[in-house]
Amino acid sequence: MNANLGFWLGAWLLFGSAVAMVGRGVWLARHQRHDEHRRAMIAACWLIGAFLIAYVAKVLVLGREDRSTWMPADIVVLRVHEALIAAMLLAGTGARLVARRLATGLAGAGGAAPDRRRHRLLGRVTAIAAIAAFGTGSWVLLRMWDDHPRASLAQPRGDTASPR
Repeated sequence: MNANLGFWLGAWLLFGSAVAMVGRGVWLARHQRHDEHRRAMIAACWLIGAFLIAYVAKVLVLGREDRSTWMPADIVVLRVHEALIAAMLLAGTGARLVARRLATGLAGAGGAAPDRRRHRLLGRVTAIAAIAAFGTGSWVLLRMWDDHPRASLAQPRGDTASPR
């Protein structure tokens, strides 16, 4: 295993922990345990923040991956993954800002009800994007792990017959 692959395996574990924390936060919100929900979501934010800092350090120290050998379909999955991460970060930031406004009593026009609905919608978008990003990130990691990056998973890899 090379250093880049080791980094991405660690990042996958970190992101999986963040997604699990988001899932816990959603469960807590549905059970009206709002203080615990807030703590779970803040913990998920810290995990994502840790990844972002680690990613910048990784690019500075190890550089970017060589994608010249990747299959076009794998590049598409990577781009979808990156778009999902961007959606997760944007919606999550919006949800956090609305939650802060609700917590401080600075509700927008129309009172707190529209802000609660806005927070719920942004939170759902964040959670769905995070789960989908974890799935696409898992695919990208599996493809990076592959010993034969030019081979598609749908194509046979040479002679698969067992020796006699």
